[in-house]
Order: sequence, then structure tokens, then C-alpha cells
Amino acid sequence: MTRLRTALRHSGQNPRASLEREFRLRRAALADRLALESGEECDVAEAACTAYELVAFDLADGRFVLGPAWPGSSRWEESARPYVRQEYERWAELTDGGRDARLRDTGGS
Repeated sequence: MTRLRTALRHSGQNPRASLEREFRLRRAALADRLALESGEECDVAEAACTAYELVAFDLADGRFVLGPAWPGSSRWEESARPYVRQEYERWAELTDGGRDARLRDTGGS
């Protein structure tokens, strides 16, 4: 079990909700990366949409916010994509980039 999931379990948070949050975060981060690479208007719009969906999810249930700036911060008024980057960076630190820590500890891939 990843460190993040372990921390969520010990804090009494709903694991199903945390998995939904992880899905939304990873989806928004992927859309952001694709938009940065392509620069296409449709990719930029998709990145903005998934970023604001993550912000809305976190505003509704702020238990999962990992970074220093909350989703309701005025920092995200112009764009929520930096919020996605903030959250993904912290999530990756806590989960070893999404890998199960047990695999790393046993040398698995």
C-alpha cells in the first residue's frame, strides 16, 4: 500500500474517495502534460477543464489537498493548471511517483 493510502487509512478517510481523487489528479496531470507538449487549443482546453474539475472535487471535499495552496486560493483564478502541478508533485513525492512502495522495497518493477 502506498504511503499516501496508508496515511489516508490511518486518518479515517474514505479509501474509495481517495482513489477517485487520485484518478482525477492523474487525469488532470496527463492532460496538462499533453497540452504543454502539443500547444493545441483543444488540448489546452481539456487541460483547463480537467484542472477545474479537480479544483471542484477538492473544494467539495478538501481532505485530500496535499500542497500549500488550497483549491479556493486566488492563485488559481486565472488558471487551475498550476494547482494540478502543485498537487501532482506532492502526490508523486508521497507515492514514489505512483509506484507501490512495496515493489520498490523488494526490488520489483
